[in-house]
Amino acid sequence: MKLNDNTEILQMLKKEYNVIGIIKKLAVAKKGIYDGLSVVEQSPTSEIATEYISISNMIINDHYEREV
Repeated sequence: MKLNDNTEILQMLKKEYNVIGIIKKLAVAKKGIYDGLSVVEQSPTSEIATEYISISNMIINDHYEREV
């Protein structure tokens, strides 16, 4: 099977595994590293921070099914 782009790879992973979250590469995450802060501290309302919080809550609550 040849996968051409990230969308196809993500679809395959979702089909084969229980993907509980997708973390995008965003500049705000790198900025936090240089500032010595996590992205949740640096920009708590950003898309990436929201996703990290969502995944963390699923793990803490032992609820690994992604709600659609």
